[in-house]
Amino acid sequence: LIVPNKTFITEQLVNWSLDPMTLIVRTIGVAAGADLALAQKLILDTAKSLPQVLKDPEPTVYFMGVGESMLSFELRVFVKDLEHRMSLIHALDIGLHEAFREHDLRIRIPAAA
Repeated sequence: LIVPNKTFITEQLVNWSLDPMTLIVRTIGVAAGADLALAQKLILDTAKSLPQVLKDPEPTVYFMGVGESMLSFELRVFVKDLEHRMSLIHALDIGLHEAFREHDLRIRIPAAA
């Protein structure tokens, strides 16, 4: 990475490698024909309900498009410490499964290539 000398003097330089915060990106497939607004709400509400998920920057959910018999969303959340990464993924996946089941939405897994 090349950083111009001027940047050190005139701007704030953040060394992200020293920050233990980490981004987690999860792809969630929903069965074709599902209510997109409901799916997005459930994904976001589930993420926000977990104490490991940082409120700043806040979680985001994006509809990524239509795949083979599924609608694809991408969830992006930040966790404070790298050591909480796996426990958060575990809690998130269980929470999404429960929330989707309560609302009769089916999670779809992409077909293996």
